[in-house]
Amino acid sequence: MELSTTHWTAVLLGGLALVYLALKPLSSPKGVPFPPGPRGFPIVGNLFDLPWKEGWMIPVLYRDIGRQLKSDVLHFTLLGKHIIVLNSKEATHELLEVRSGKYSDRPRLNLLRHVMGLDWLAAIMPYGNDWRDMRRAYHMNFGVAEHRSAETKSARALLRDLLATPDDFMAHCRQVTTSTTLDVAYGLDVQHGDQYTQTGANVLSAVVYGTSVLALVLDAIPSLMNIPHGILRSLYWKSWGYRKSIGDMLSSPWKAAIESQDQSRQSVAATTKKLQSEGYYQDASQDVAKELPANIFFSGANTPVSASGTFFLAMAKYPDVQRRAQEEIDRVVGTDRLPTFADDADLPYVNALVKEIFRWRPTAPLAIPHASMEDDTYNGLFIPKDSLVLGNSWAILHDEKTYPDPERLLPERWLGKEKDFPDAAFGFGRRHCPGKQLSREWMFITFASILATYNVSKAVDASGKEIEPVDDYSATVFSYPAPFQCRIEPRSDAARRLIETSAEEDLFAA
Repeated sequence: MELSTTHWTAVLLGGLALVYLALKPLSSPKGVPFPPGPRGFPIVGNLFDLPWKEGWMIPVLYRDIGRQLKSDVLHFTLLGKHIIVLNSKEATHELLEVRSGKYSDRPRLNLLRHVMGLDWLAAIMPYGNDWRDMRRAYHMNFGVAEHRSAETKSARALLRDLLATPDDFMAHCRQVTTSTTLDVAYGLDVQHGDQYTQTGANVLSAVVYGTSVLALVLDAIPSLMNIPHGILRSLYWKSWGYRKSIGDMLSSPWKAAIESQDQSRQSVAATTKKLQSEGYYQDASQDVAKELPANIFFSGANTPVSASGTFFLAMAKYPDVQRRAQEEIDRVVGTDRLPTFADDADLPYVNALVKEIFRWRPTAPLAIPHASMEDDTYNGLFIPKDSLVLGNSWAILHDEKTYPDPERLLPERWLGKEKDFPDAAFGFGRRHCPGKQLSREWMFITFASILATYNVSKAVDASGKEIEPVDDYSATVFSYPAPFQCRIEPRSDAARRLIETSAEEDLFAA
């Protein structure tokens, strides 16, 4: 059977890439050593040391390698590409915070940005004017307090859904979160946006695939991006298949918002479009009014779902924590109404629980990779320009020196430290997630509402024996608990009535 032109092209490009890599020097200048790391092979480097399977244990693997080598900074190579892993708060602070001017770029991520068409996602944009425009647009029209009514509405809707079918708690979390995000971003009133929920899940899968080791292998051969689209499509068929979902996330809710008859609804899309019409972002190369709400859709449809799933897992595993939080709510709020944001300052243990959920099982255990913009040295170790730099959020948030007994859910560790926060869960430096405070408030009203009305406990089998919930996580960019069982039951008849009448409440209480 004869090889097609596509196959011959792939073979030729691959051969040229291997010749290039074989001749490319990987030594550090002036004898300054690279950070320690596993010994690799010629050309392919540490291809067989890096984790190919996506999963929760990847940051743990990096942490353990660092312990074996007695270094909080690790060095890997992959087809000539340098990868730096930062396993400590000290290293991430010095490099990604203090020296952020050198480390605020992103790697190429060609699969995501060029093959899949996700070049509008701010989280993976190169450091430059387009990213600055998007960041500025976010801060100009996305205040936290403005969206408390939508977050409260989201929490109340989740309570009612749990009453109807409690076993579907993860599906309810995703549907309610998607609906709320569409409300905030586009002003769309979507009760159960199944279409949009699936779109969000598909794009998440695309991002996970596009930041995998396989994607980094393909990034190491940038010449592959210069071949014609027809050949590119056959080489990267799986990546190309994600393009429709990514296009739908950008265009479908935007089109629905434009066609909506209710033009009076406040939304990020409406505000940004107005600002753009008044001359803001006129030098931007992208459509900020269209792309900013899509960014919010992506982030908002994933982070709260992960944290909410972790909350249910934690409450099933740690009944004493649940009991103490409920006692605080009963004492401050009472049992004849639901919590509101007005109760926030008076519920320190619930706030501590929110922080501990973000620390215990961070939504993003490995931060989105940074890219070094120039050669640098750290503690006598050489970090080359264009290195891929990974902040190991999980290792930092599970450091025994900072968080004793880190695998235990212990909200008490945050009491009396109101200004402290598990910042590593939201990225580093100039590329940290700007929605950190919004996420904290959203989780506060969600967790407080559930604790006020429900008991979460371990499921039981047919013989009445408790089933230990599975504590396992999947994915890398956003980590979700693996499917597990738990019981979710109203705390009392009075709590049931509160849930049933919650739709009639004044949802604009602050």
